[in-house]
Amino acid sequence: MSQIFICYRRDDTGGHTGRLRDALSAEFGPDRIFRDLDTIGPGDDFIQAIERGVASCAVFLAIVGRSWLTAADRDGHRRLDGPADHVRSELTEALGRGVRVIPVLVQGASMPQPSDLPDPLKPFADRNAIALDDDDWSSDVQRLIQAIRREFGESAAPHAVPASERRRLWWAAAAVAVIAVVVIGLFNRSRAPAPSRSDASPGNASPSLSRATSPPSPAGTPAQVPPPSTSPSTPSGTAAQVTLPAGGEAGLGQATYEIMDASVATAPDGRELRLRIRLTNRGRYDEGFTDSAFRLQAGDEGYAPTNRVGEIVAGGTTKENVMVFQLPASIAAATLRVIGAGETAEIPLDFNGREGPTAAQARESRVSGKRTAAVPLDAGAARLRFGDLTCEVGRASVHRYANKLVLTLDVRARNNGRYAIDFGDSHFRLVLDGESRAPVSGISVIVPAEGSLDGSIVFDMPLSARDVVIRARYGDGINDLPLKIPAIR
Repeated sequence: MSQIFICYRRDDTGGHTGRLRDALSAEFGPDRIFRDLDTIGPGDDFIQAIERGVASCAVFLAIVGRSWLTAADRDGHRRLDGPADHVRSELTEALGRGVRVIPVLVQGASMPQPSDLPDPLKPFADRNAIALDDDDWSSDVQRLIQAIRREFGESAAPHAVPASERRRLWWAAAAVAVIAVVVIGLFNRSRAPAPSRSDASPGNASPSLSRATSPPSPAGTPAQVPPPSTSPSTPSGTAAQVTLPAGGEAGLGQATYEIMDASVATAPDGRELRLRIRLTNRGRYDEGFTDSAFRLQAGDEGYAPTNRVGEIVAGGTTKENVMVFQLPASIAAATLRVIGAGETAEIPLDFNGREGPTAAQARESRVSGKRTAAVPLDAGAARLRFGDLTCEVGRASVHRYANKLVLTLDVRARNNGRYAIDFGDSHFRLVLDGESRAPVSGISVIVPAEGSLDGSIVFDMPLSARDVVIRARYGDGINDLPLKIPAIR
């Protein structure tokens, strides 16, 4: 039978992998899942077991977390660059055999670019990924299961039901059938024609029967039945998808706003726009999620949401809400303005669905890494030296929001001295068009003597940014790192 091989790093995505393994085992059976913890027994040759597992699998799942690309060994070398790294060897073997390799993104990770990977793994960057979001875990896992079944050429397998469960289901079905018979009987009784006054016996006549009796129609003329009443609040049109010409994601401070669904329907008094919006708080402090942060601009007119929303999103968490706008029927396009953290983001909306992706397509583009690009680095220039302190930029990437670009530098600060050194992103500036910009990451740490610490330094930039310089200053030393920002559409 076709096997599923799961490739992962225990110290990076062990929890997500275990959760996924349980879901796949329930669907396909545990014997069809290869995961080192479950499949390789004590005393087995690890390398041979892995080779047999990859050779026998039809689907290879590569679990990619936030540290998948940058994980380092004890000497500070990136694991993926070492030929003995088990993730590299497993993935290289699967790509070489032509196995169906599916990147599975967890923890909000993005797909690596070809330039991020060693030569044997560069084809991995071209594989279409599937993201497993913690908030939509069940539905995302079902999408993955369907993709695996298509590869296996299988339809959904029926699950065996224990005898005790079958008995409970039988009694439940019987009860539902009895209730249905009773309801149908009552319904038919209520629809039966009321007897006329001449047919009713005097002793049984009642005021209700008298009110229900209609005068007889002339011979050959059908009785006039009043038309059914309609609710004036029912929308007269079905919902249509709204498209997002500039994407549906905005970054404001430590908060990310994503339009997860956008639809517009014809209403009796115009149009009703519904936006399902997700707020992700990446910071340490609470963020407000209120209707007052949203306005819709259409020409010279502004519209506020008609529903009330007021919630607090704790640091490191996510929430979703629906914003509803009532608009005139003549409006074909508008701009959603989101205000927060001293910034304003503008997200264009096309109600006719002619320009840009739908909300679902825009999200798929984000999670597959198409809105994020690697920034080329010169290895020599990326190593910044300040006496006993060496600061190495290991990776640089840029992400495009609807309102700005966000540059992230993955940095390792190494202290070669005998005393601890304070270090933070306050030592860095981004120089663009002769102006210096401070980072927004807020890092301040103590690097122990003969030790090192990793961190990410983040800068906001305008969408037009192309040639920038990272200027690092520590004590009397200054180092410049020129960067060329790739275009992302």
